[in-house]
Parts: sequence; structure tokens; C-alpha cells
Amino acid sequence: TSANLAYVIYTSGSTGHPKGVMVEHGNLINLLQSVRNTLAFDAGSTFLSVSTYSFDIFGLECMLPLISGGRLLLASRETAQDGLALSGLLSAGKATHMQATPAGWQVLVDAQWRNKGAVKMVVGGEALGESLKESLCAQGELWNMYGPTETTIYSTKKLMQSRQPVTIGAPIDNTCIYILSSSGGLCPVGVAGELYIGGSGVARGYLNRADLTAERFIASPFVAGDRLYRTGDLGRWLPDGNIEYVGRMDDQVKVRGYRIELGEIESVLQTAPGISQGVVVARADGSGHKRLIGYYVGQGVTRDQVHVHLSSQLPDYMVPGVLIALDSLPLTPNGKVD
Repeated sequence: TSANLAYVIYTSGSTGHPKGVMVEHGNLINLLQSVRNTLAFDAGSTFLSVSTYSFDIFGLECMLPLISGGRLLLASRETAQDGLALSGLLSAGKATHMQATPAGWQVLVDAQWRNKGAVKMVVGGEALGESLKESLCAQGELWNMYGPTETTIYSTKKLMQSRQPVTIGAPIDNTCIYILSSSGGLCPVGVAGELYIGGSGVARGYLNRADLTAERFIASPFVAGDRLYRTGDLGRWLPDGNIEYVGRMDDQVKVRGYRIELGEIESVLQTAPGISQGVVVARADGSGHKRLIGYYVGQGVTRDQVHVHLSSQLPDYMVPGVLIALDSLPLTPNGKVD
């Protein structure tokens, strides 16, 4: 039945401690039907899969073609990491849809890929940067998707537009999003709070972890019989009804007495001229005091130029004291930044 388990998939989230998420058939079917309608995926469509099958988004890549009578094309790990090879497979395989993390799409952008086949692009798994969004919007239809494993792959969707801010959009079908304050009240428009997700995508819970399930999956105070998943993500409603993703609550750090959102610094870093990717972390120095370190991938840009850009848009206490240029960002097997 729809209440039987479809799979158990282990995720560490941001904690580093793996836990098995129990996803039911009904959860998965709701996601697939909603995405099929959103992406206009049908029997004539081909999904090029670049994800490892241990990553939950592979469930969408694999099952969407199978329930639609469409075609599934599998890319090898080597091809998925080679922009020229991946570009060739997209063309030769006549792919109509592809999904990847921001780092996965960056591989294609760096290879000067041109979307001649009008492939519908789906980005998820991590926050989408402004620079990459602009590059991909110039190539065609780009969908930004958001959702934790615990609410079955994706819970929100947004069609990206050039020269418009990146948001995670609005809920998919049969899904409710609440943004709550620390006291449990609904946050007004424009005020950041924790994202709670309810509806048909909320998983059964964690395997053999009744304590953690009770902590993260709670009864909804808004809809009788519904459950909400506490994401640990921060977001805010915008006046147009879309949601802006702010960052992880875990990424709130205190540096020299100031509470800082690392995601806000990263978003500014990624808009610096010449930079394609950027990450900011807080590390303790030898004396135990935290300091901000910015890592970036870029061409034709110096550290001084990056520092000037950050200083022009951020207060002094939010500007990383150390900036490190990298040839590429280190990634996990799932294509997320490590």
C-alpha cells in the first residue's frame, strides 16, 4: 500500500552522524507526480542521470522515466565529472532533462556547454549561487528545487529567471511550508525563521531512532493529523509568495561576539567579479578564537580584489580574514561541497 516503505536511505545531513530515513511509497509517488507535471516529463522524454544511487535525488532520476514511459540514460562517474564528455552525452543521448548539484552544473559551464538540445535543467542538493544561476538561465529552462531527505527529495520548486534573485520558490503539490520563530509562532513576511515542512512528502521517521524521530517529526499545530518536519534550515517569506533560503541554523556562528550567517557571506562572495564558486567556514585558531575563512574558485581575480568586493557590501566583522583560492572545491561522492 502507499503506507509501506519504498526505501530506507542513510543521510548524515549536517551532523555527520548517519541516520536511516524511512520513506513510504505514498511519499515518493506524491513527489514524482508533482515533478512530472512541473517538468512536463512524458513518454517522449529522456532523463540523463548523473547522480550516484546512494544520493536520494537518484530516486527521482530513476523512477520518473519509469512511471512515465520515458527513457533513463545513465552517465558513468567519469563522464559526470568531465564537462566535455557530459556535454557530448547530453547531445548524443538526446536528453531532455538533467538534474545535478550546483557543482555538477558548474562542470558543464566551465566546459563552455551550450544547451542546443533545450535540456530542461534541475538544480538541487545545495544552495544555488547567483553567478551560476545567470549562466544556466542563459542556456534555457532552469528549475531550482529544495528539500531534505526527510521530506522525500524535494519540497519546493522555482523556475529561475535572469536578473531576478535566487529563491527556493513555493511548495510542490500537497505540501505545506511554515516559517516559525524560536517560540513556535509564524514569522511575518521578511523575517527569517526555521523552515518546517508538512504534507504528503513527510517521511515515516528514522529507522530505530524513536527519540530522534519524536524530536524532528512533530504534530502540526496548524492541520489536525498532519506532521511537520523540522528542517534546521533558515528561510523567510518574500512579498511575492516565494521563499528565500537563508542557510543552515548550524551555520550560525559567533565571531568576536557577533552572530553571523555564513550563507549570507557566501552569497556576496559568489557575486564577486571573476568568481564562480565560494564557500565560507569558521575555524578556531591556535588560541581557540573563531575566524572566518573564505575559499573561492575564480579566474583573473586577486585576493585583494575579492577583499575589496566583500568589504564594500559587508560590515567588517563579516569579512573573512583569510581568503584562499582553489582550482576546484572538494566534493563528496554525491557532488556536494565537502
